[in-house]
Amino acid sequence: MEILVIRRPETQEPARRASPWCERMLMPLEGKDKTARAALGTLNLLAGAVPELPGVSRPARLVAWSGWLPEDASPEDGCFRTGFETWGPEGRKKFEDLCDWLGPRLREAGHTLVLRPHARHVLSDIPSCVSFAKARAGQPFELLIEPGALLTPETLRDAEEHIGRIVSAASEIACVWGFLAGGVARTRPDDELSAVSLCEGDLDPDVVGRAVRRAAGNRPVVVYEAMLPRQLGFLRPAGRA
Repeated sequence: MEILVIRRPETQEPARRASPWCERMLMPLEGKDKTARAALGTLNLLAGAVPELPGVSRPARLVAWSGWLPEDASPEDGCFRTGFETWGPEGRKKFEDLCDWLGPRLREAGHTLVLRPHARHVLSDIPSCVSFAKARAGQPFELLIEPGALLTPETLRDAEEHIGRIVSAASEIACVWGFLAGGVARTRPDDELSAVSLCEGDLDPDVVGRAVRRAAGNRPVVVYEAMLPRQLGFLRPAGRA
């Protein structure tokens, strides 16, 4: 299990730092190979014109949210509001049109798009991810599953059960590239959920860490940069792989 950290791309050339696809880089935490494994952006792919893809160079994976229709959101914090149109025919059509258009361009550029589902996005749960995986099999698309991102404020009470089901089901989806082990925190005043590191917020870090550790296998596990030593204690506790 390789652990990757979401870091700012200080060491990258200015042109790539300026790209909305490359706001952060997923960097290996351990080992001698410090090559970035993927680039991460917070752009909304359903908002309109898609930014130009980066040139052919490493990393070949581009990580982005799966997309939402309401403009009222804080994607950099992983916080989104409910928008029923995202889950309806309009959102689904925009998403399918996007994938149809972007797939050939990704392949031509040598990239793979790794989508991050979210409970408020067009890919909002495991069934929608399974349908996506079947429909786009063989195309340059993958998924990065963050269990906390698929929770809603209403499901926090039974978070351990939901996280176990999410991670177990996601591990069976062939195009799941990896897992993002993070927490969630309630926001005020709207009481939505925002993304925080594994050791912050309203989730038990041991519940998330244990589920992800068991399901990851050879897939990478991504973490936020804050409180890294504590996060490693839950992802690689003493005496465990």
